[in-house]
Amino acid sequence: MSLWRGIADQSVFAFNVRGPLGKTQVNKDIVASIGDATSHKLFPLFHNGVTIIARELDTTADAVSMSDYFVVNGCQSLTALYDNRNRLTGDLRCW
Repeated sequence: MSLWRGIADQSVFAFNVRGPLGKTQVNKDIVASIGDATSHKLFPLFHNGVTIIARELDTTADAVSMSDYFVVNGCQSLTALYDNRNRLTGDLRCW
């Protein structure tokens, strides 16, 4: 299962009350911070996180796996990360 499942068609955000807000200044700032590789380590400080609800969640010492999940907060950040995934570095990882 890929973290990116459902982002391209926005289905993973079905229960997100705001959804994508378009090309707001916040979205432009998120994209700018993704484009600046020197700020990738600080990226978590630039947004308010991602909240996911899932029907099933399994954890091990090395991994977390989910099924039947939806993002209820973080649509702007995840959409920007998805759209700019070719610009991600090891300091800004999403998987």
